[in-house]
Amino acid sequence: MRFQERRLVEQSQISLYVVQRRLEQTIERHVARSRAEFAAKLGTVLEEADESLYWLELIREGKLIAESKLSLLLTEAGELTAILAAGRKSAAANTSNIKHRTSYMAS
Repeated sequence: MRFQERRLVEQSQISLYVVQRRLEQTIERHVARSRAEFAAKLGTVLEEADESLYWLELIREGKLIAESKLSLLLTEAGELTAILAAGRKSAAANTSNIKHRTSYMAS
């Protein structure tokens, strides 16, 4: 392996480590303190995923990138949006059930 290639590999490994570490720090900072907070954060993530899907669809309609390159991204974006929507619905329902049980127990 040439020096430049080896250097690029090393830089990539360092970059991946930095990204991994920052992701871990972000997760630690944003751990949901309650189910309601988790549901709200999941809602924000869902909005972002939905917006990404929207932009991918605009790119496809504008024929800015070949359909062959976009099809997998569109499929994955749709699947992620569906998963997040189901998770958000479930989290919201669980939050409502907890509030209901708590108010019932307080009576």
